[in-house]
Amino acid sequence: SSGINAEYGDWRKDPEIMKNIITFYTKGHALDSLSGFYDACAQVEIDEYQNYEKALGALLEAMKCLSKAKMVDAGTQEAKINFLKRRVSLVKKFVQARRTYEEDPEEAMRQCLLLLDESELETG
Repeated sequence: SSGINAEYGDWRKDPEIMKNIITFYTKGHALDSLSGFYDACAQVEIDEYQNYEKALGALLEAMKCLSKAKMVDAGTQEAKINFLKRRVSLVKKFVQARRTYEEDPEEAMRQCLLLLDESELETG
């Protein structure tokens, strides 16, 4: 996150910074860049705070922005959207597995093992 903080300031502690970044990219019609910002935020939420729910929200925002963006290369845009969809799916499944753990630890473990198989197929 030192990269994202160096670029944008401490956006996580100061909601005003985040609001200004969003406004800047939105007014500049740079929705692909805004999507990248949300994606970076999601990664920070996972890596530094283990907050998968917040990460999921940021990934969904990234996907929404990217689908509205008017990128020159439609193929690249489509590939990025598909990549985000995949990340959203994996994070959603992990959030669900964590919620399941309270009532059924064995089922949660089964879900996590399936997730590992899925992510290994992806990185293969």
